[in-house]
Amino acid sequence: MGWCFNLNLSRIGNQWLQAYFKYSGMQSVIIEVDSGTFLHCWIPQEKPDQAKDKPAVMLIHGFAMNSMWHWSSQIRPLMAHFQLYVPDLIFWGKSTTNTAHRSEVYQAQMLMKLMQALGVSKFSVAGTSYGGFVAFWMAHHFPNAVDKVVIANSGVCMAPSDNANLLERANLGNVSDLLLPQTPAAVRTLTKLSIHNVPNMVPSFLLKDFIEFFYMESRTERVELLDNLVISNQDANQLPILKQKVLIIWGDHDGIFLPELAHALKAHLGGRTVLEIVKDTAHCVQLEKPKAFNQILIRFLLQD
Repeated sequence: MGWCFNLNLSRIGNQWLQAYFKYSGMQSVIIEVDSGTFLHCWIPQEKPDQAKDKPAVMLIHGFAMNSMWHWSSQIRPLMAHFQLYVPDLIFWGKSTTNTAHRSEVYQAQMLMKLMQALGVSKFSVAGTSYGGFVAFWMAHHFPNAVDKVVIANSGVCMAPSDNANLLERANLGNVSDLLLPQTPAAVRTLTKLSIHNVPNMVPSFLLKDFIEFFYMESRTERVELLDNLVISNQDANQLPILKQKVLIIWGDHDGIFLPELAHALKAHLGGRTVLEIVKDTAHCVQLEKPKAFNQILIRFLLQD
């Protein structure tokens, strides 16, 4: 009884977010961006020529959930200033591919094709966690299209040793066991590392439903995404230096990507990069302190 009730709550939450996005002025589209690859994206209901004074911004979600759950606290505050494009990455939401491509570089290439299909030639990107990897490669490969870059809690400069240290903190054997948890205990570990003020005593039946709803769909393909990361499998010193202005946002208690990685990324990218550390947050700054996150983001994207 409790299991069924909770399962309904999860689905109702997703449906509520869909309604919220629509009510806020977004519409849902699915576009075939390449043969066999379809991307779902939330786009403005108003056409680009109706909002010429608003710069375009793409928000790229992380590994845990689809785009709505990651960016719901940003939609309305940011829509006042920007044309927002909020895609689901491949293997999340309604975005799919029948190809064998599994790297974050391919995700970046397909997002670029999405924006071209939507008629958006210039835009900024903001990515959190895994979405920051994708944003980084978009900025590198398409410098004429990508204006400014925001990377939030994303270990772009991480090395294999950082993965090993993460697994030691989590007391787990594989990164996929942490980021795609299959037990309530693993969800609690992920939550402890990702959120500074962890909710107390979340019942196991709720966590089991959370696992079923968020982590079981396309699990095999998502594990393959982790196994095929370009970032983390090469020397950080060999990573390109972006040409754009970059804002780095990080939680001071991030247990997934430690704050040292924020400073390493700033040092790698150089003088045009700004680093903002948000106190009393961890890996999900946009959810933990959305007001502070939004203010930092808006100020950076609107400045000349």
